[in-house]
Amino acid sequence: RPTVFGGKVSPSCGPAFLIGAALLFASSFLAKNSYPNLSFFCLAAIANGMQNSITSVHTGNLIRTSHYTGISSDIGTFLGQNLRGNHQNLWKLEICVALALSFWIGGFISFSATNAFASSSLLFSAFLYLVIGSGLILHEMRAPGPKADQIEMKSE
Repeated sequence: RPTVFGGKVSPSCGPAFLIGAALLFASSFLAKNSYPNLSFFCLAAIANGMQNSITSVHTGNLIRTSHYTGISSDIGTFLGQNLRGNHQNLWKLEICVALALSFWIGGFISFSATNAFASSSLLFSAFLYLVIGSGLILHEMRAPGPKADQIEMKSE
């Protein structure tokens, strides 16, 4: 089970997003230049997996961002609990429904962007990863308190 960071951003998130940005830039380049293999799919999938890992760790696996199956299963579970009168996880149901709607809206936007911009549509995500990663690193550098290299990691 991953360690939940409870709203605090891990120092490793900034570099992870920068690596994701590099993977998406490379994926867009490979897709645009019509290489005969599908390596650009692999690079984009790795970037999505990194993003999914970051959000899973920071939310205790409540939020998964790169696939839909877990969210739909969770919606079914929490909806069943609520129908039986157990409203303890109602807040999780609300979050999962909002995530599902966001996933579908993002899918429609991505479909439109891909139709309009083809392989260059990956550049939108790459730039977003670059901005997020750079922002997190700058925040870490300016934030008071121990820096990433001064934090002692505890093993369980």
